[in-house]
Amino acid sequence: MLKVTDLGCNQHRWRQCVLFAAEAELLKDILFNLPREGDFHTYICEHGQTHSITFQMQPARIAAV
Repeated sequence: MLKVTDLGCNQHRWRQCVLFAAEAELLKDILFNLPREGDFHTYICEHGQTHSITFQMQPARIAAV
């Protein structure tokens, strides 16, 4: 499980998503290639603002049967 948080900018609100399995692995690889500023990875949105992204890998929860 991968939890991604985008802290937003002046034009965009913060947002968060949770991904599982293959999608999580793919996005993790993409995020690692973004530039870093301290503890955050960053990208520039269509408005020219810098977004800071944080992400956490967490073990998948298995439901008890």
